[in-house]
Amino acid sequence: MLKSTIIAASALIILGLTAIPSFSPIAIAEAANQRLCPVMGFEINRELFTGYMNQRVYFCCPSCPTEFKQTPDEHMAEMRNQGVILENAPA
Repeated sequence: MLKSTIIAASALIILGLTAIPSFSPIAIAEAANQRLCPVMGFEINRELFTGYMNQRVYFCCPSCPTEFKQTPDEHMAEMRNQGVILENAPA
């Protein structure tokens, strides 16, 4: 009984690992870039941004940076929870 359970569990692990799709580094980088404004949730405008903790945060409209700066840690935590990876701000 134990032997068959181990074999079945091993098969599930092997099948699970082989079912993981492969991604190119470019596809992963594109998927990780910020696409939505952390304040309003709309698509970002790459001309509207601020630097925060050596990272560049983009926004959808001119009023969003001011709103972001009132509670930046909350917005940053929410983006982290969503898996958003921000660009490094230029030095």
